[in-house]
Amino acid sequence: MRGKLSTAIIVFIFLLCNYDLSFAQFENLNIENLNIELGEFLFKTSYETSAYTTTLKIFKGEKEIYKKVSDDKITGISEYDLNNDGKLEILIDRYTG
Repeated sequence: MRGKLSTAIIVFIFLLCNYDLSFAQFENLNIENLNIELGEFLFKTSYETSAYTTTLKIFKGEKEIYKKVSDDKITGISEYDLNNDGKLEILIDRYTG
């Protein structure tokens, strides 16, 4: 009896602790399409809910210079000086689910 109770408690704790991790979905992020200007570049994302894809477009001025469709959700775009050399690197945050 004591062994069954211990096992039941362990299973209950395991399920309690892992419940939120089991159901990660894109929809839970509630992140809108991005429209971010960094220097002379404009980054635009568009999330397609029917195909679960994100389209990333990069513009320099009025001209589109890059377009890519990704299966990941783009959650943020930011710039950092990672090497401390005065050059800014652009980081694109992706959520893969």
